[in-house]
Amino acid sequence: MSEAHAILGFGRIASRREKVARWESGTVVPDVQTQYAIAHLHKVAHQEVHRLGWPHWLHLGATDPELRATPHVPDDAGVALRHAWRDGRASPGAYVSVTGQRLSTFVRSLCAQCPATPRWPQQGQFSWERTGYYVALVGSLEGLAPEVSPAALLPAARADLGNLTMLLSCSALDREAKAELAVLAARVADLCGRLSMAVGRWVDAERYFLGAARAAATQGRASLVAGSLSNLAVCHMQVGEPRDGLLLVETSSSLTGNRPSSVSALRSCREAIGLARLGDEVGSARALERAADMISVQSEDEDVPTGMVVNEEWLSISSGIVWTDLGKPRKALVDFSPILGPEIPAKPFRMPSWVVVQVVRAHLEAGEPEEAARHAGRALSFFGGFSLLLAAQLRSEFTPFRSVPAVAALLAELRAAVLS
Repeated sequence: MSEAHAILGFGRIASRREKVARWESGTVVPDVQTQYAIAHLHKVAHQEVHRLGWPHWLHLGATDPELRATPHVPDDAGVALRHAWRDGRASPGAYVSVTGQRLSTFVRSLCAQCPATPRWPQQGQFSWERTGYYVALVGSLEGLAPEVSPAALLPAARADLGNLTMLLSCSALDREAKAELAVLAARVADLCGRLSMAVGRWVDAERYFLGAARAAATQGRASLVAGSLSNLAVCHMQVGEPRDGLLLVETSSSLTGNRPSSVSALRSCREAIGLARLGDEVGSARALERAADMISVQSEDEDVPTGMVVNEEWLSISSGIVWTDLGKPRKALVDFSPILGPEIPAKPFRMPSWVVVQVVRAHLEAGEPEEAARHAGRALSFFGGFSLLLAAQLRSEFTPFRSVPAVAALLAELRAAVLS
């Protein structure tokens, strides 16, 4: 760091471990020049140092530098998806990569490539006979998502995304075939994002959603872009960037308007959660009211993309998340009632596992640690484990209550229940 400090023209600084220890403990804030040197080492722009301030910009040093540097929309869908599909998952300390001004620039470039009139993908719309296999494959994967554990389905979806990505680089394909396969690949990338998000792998999900949006934009598919941006909004809200999340929800809405009504209702639920995380109770309530209004007018024959369905149950759970974030656990538990009962839902995996953190927090804040442990244990057995991040979040929530026997038993289970 001393060398970076000198390279930037600020001279050398003393290299003492105790100085770094004071920064880490929060007792001392490094001066701006030192922060610039740290940012230089981690390839973080100085503008971000000013925008976020210490220590909030530090998470950018744990992001994906390649993705952070190139959030533009390429002309080729294969290029857009290659990064999403690359081997390996994000490290546990990683953070979402495209935030702030870069995110604003990215969504503007997506909107510029999308037509004003949205078009949702429909079953059987692809006429080129050689894509029939992939049409059926993608439809089957999307249909399995509510019924199969996301941890089990994700490897299959990733493999199919890899196949489609490689096909897109095949020179033997004509332009029509590539366009059709690009849309299918964008749908699979979005599915990979939703499955990653369902088990709490936010950074992996970001990579898939960005790839899906970029690939869909190469074909001018505003509806698919809108869906992926709405899903990406959840990632940003979950990692503590609600303003970015709200920007993504707003952009998604601008691309497709209020139709289909189910999709609009889902976006309103996400808007409510983002506003709650900013402490805006009135705005959250209004967003939930809009979601309820849209659900009340949706029709059964509405053409809704898989994964964008919202109903009264999800509206209630979204309301529970909002009340939890606003510090009103008793109200939250009333709204969480659809998932607190003993019955297994008809579409069991439509509910993402990260919701359990919200349920646990509501029970703990209401003074019910035994109930919190019971519901966390039930979710643990149901999903077969949690991601490293989700397990860490639950341990953090339960640790102050570790003297309670039920909580102690759950903490022991969590140590052995991290999904690979």
